[in-house]
Amino acid sequence: MPKFSQNFLVNPGICRSIVNALAALPAGFTVEIGPGKGALTKLLAGRGEPFAAVEIDPEMAALLRRAPEIARLCSLHNIDFLKADLSAALPRGEAILFVGNLPYDCGSAILQRALACPRFGGAVFMFQKEVAQRIVAGPGSGKYGLLALSAQCRARVRLLMTVGKNNFRPVPAVDSAVVEFVRLESSPFKSAEHEAGFFRTIRAAFAHRRKTVANSLSLSLCSDKAVLERQLARAGINPALRPEAIPLEKYVQLADVLCFNQSGASPHF
Repeated sequence: MPKFSQNFLVNPGICRSIVNALAALPAGFTVEIGPGKGALTKLLAGRGEPFAAVEIDPEMAALLRRAPEIARLCSLHNIDFLKADLSAALPRGEAILFVGNLPYDCGSAILQRALACPRFGGAVFMFQKEVAQRIVAGPGSGKYGLLALSAQCRARVRLLMTVGKNNFRPVPAVDSAVVEFVRLESSPFKSAEHEAGFFRTIRAAFAHRRKTVANSLSLSLCSDKAVLERQLARAGINPALRPEAIPLEKYVQLADVLCFNQSGASPHF
């Protein structure tokens, strides 16, 4: 296995499908994450528009720089995307569109970093299939949880395709899947404090997944259960439900109840 856990996509048809899906998103400046040997990068360069790529592996970065058809249009950054500050290197004002066949071991972390980008416009990412299923899961599914909520509070998500493991070299142990993300037109949150409260709320709710939401919140927040049951009721949530049964919009309402008093001005936790 390569030193950065790369599994290189070798099916040209799937590469074209990913780039075509990216082209269908609202306009923006493209940033490829983890280009590797350049299967997607060459197609992106073929569109004739400037774009950027972030590659952690110096050997892969050197390989891409030797490809004239890529170097002509691609601004290549040999850095770790999870630690990078690309704001100065990217065009100002434009929305950012991300694309990439993400490493299995840090795909979720890369997704969170991309979604948190102030100019995030959309993305087409490949993940391990099980991770992709968790991202697009809805209430009532055993796969629904923090990953789904953290993505769906910022973007519309859609599973585009499943990609069998034999389309990669070296061949991984599991299949992959491609997910489309389109930034929501308006945020569900009233403020930065409300958004931060939402993430604290869902982490607390899912900390004890097999318990009711009232019990999990009570344990996680060290709060009186009777008080929490009243707050859940104010948000229109049955305290006896399990965390995976509660839709995104109800968690947004609950965060509003838990974080602010009736004036809406004072955080409670």
